[in-house]
Amino acid sequence: MASVLRTDITKAVTRTSEGELEIFGSGFKNATKVHFIDPAGKTFSAVSFNVVSDQIVTCVCPVFSESGLAKVFVTVNGADSTFTAAPPPSASATGRSVDSSDSFSGSRFVNSFLEKNYTNEFEVLPPGFLPGGGSVCVSS
Repeated sequence: MASVLRTDITKAVTRTSEGELEIFGSGFKNATKVHFIDPAGKTFSAVSFNVVSDQIVTCVCPVFSESGLAKVFVTVNGADSTFTAAPPPSASATGRSVDSSDSFSGSRFVNSFLEKNYTNEFEVLPPGFLPGGGSVCVSS
């Protein structure tokens, strides 16, 4: 059975425009569908998706009906992917500790402001929100 371990937003997902996700996990090789449940509980299919490998799927998300945390599912052999509780949040965009020499300018990932409860969650931003204008402050 497929399992979602992490999602990365590569183009902001908003209520007014399509976005893009990278989905990381396992068992994606024979995926036949990617779909979402938005914060309002409505189900949407991906506009398109690409199985990069057994561990990575990329997709274009539709416009959602409400902002907040949405969930993504990858369907393989008629069964939806599983997910687990999300790890505690950290100040890391690369899976490693962040230090004062790190730079996030030009990053292709969009910061999430809501704490994820599950590994298949990602944030749908409100209309008019323009991500990428923030900065990271590291203090010692």
